[in-house]
Amino acid sequence: MSSYLIQTALKSSRRSIGNAVNTSYRATLLATRPVAIRSAQASAYPTQFQRHFSGSMPTLKKASKEKGKGKDHKGGSKAPAADEVEESVSLDEIVNIAELQQKMDATVDHFKERITVVRQGIYTPAIIENVVVKTAAHTEEPVKNIARVAMKGPRAITITAFDAADVKHIISAVIGANLNLNPQPDPKQEQVLRVPLPPTTSETKKEIIKNLKHEFEHFKNSPTKKSLTSIRGEAMKALKKVTISKTDLFTVKTKIEDAYKAKCNTLAEVLKQAEAATMKD
Repeated sequence: MSSYLIQTALKSSRRSIGNAVNTSYRATLLATRPVAIRSAQASAYPTQFQRHFSGSMPTLKKASKEKGKGKDHKGGSKAPAADEVEESVSLDEIVNIAELQQKMDATVDHFKERITVVRQGIYTPAIIENVVVKTAAHTEEPVKNIARVAMKGPRAITITAFDAADVKHIISAVIGANLNLNPQPDPKQEQVLRVPLPPTTSETKKEIIKNLKHEFEHFKNSPTKKSLTSIRGEAMKALKKVTISKTDLFTVKTKIEDAYKAKCNTLAEVLKQAEAATMKD
């Protein structure tokens, strides 16, 4: 009987120990399995996470900030962004053709004034302005202090005295200055004298024509800002400061060149007429 009880107790003890071992083993598996899963996940996914956040997001952020850049296409070309179209400016804002023509017209007008002076040769208002006159008030004054001297066309000078009493004294002073000039009273205006300029010699005409051509080159090609070439050059420089399409660039350049050529032709025509008039004098 006692032997049977002992065997039964041993079997019960073995079951308890087996159950305890199984329970401990299962607990160990449950405790270690999440760690293994987490460890596997930690080694499997970081590369994916890193690729996602460092690859796509900076690109989107950069595109949202840099408005002027278009999206890349095949072949390396870039399509124009919408902002580039919205920020485009009109051609007149780049180069105002009307203003350009006004500047060139002013140059042509100035050239015409110089032509008139050159054609006078040595006979300019200044040659009379410095003649000293004994006035009606018994003083000695240069003509420019008692009268206004101006050109009256290319072949005459007018003297307008401030005081009619000085007219005869001015006539005497100019004749006595040996300038080969003979002032004549204006029958309708007692304070005005008209001074015809003497005819020019063939040598003088050649010199005048030479000077006319010099003035032509100056107003056309000199580096001064008022010459036609310089005005055109400034307009061309303005084109380099902006970015426009090849079509618009060609359009603006064509308009600038057309304006330049037209004013050069006008300048040449003024010179031609001045040369012809000089030869007839």
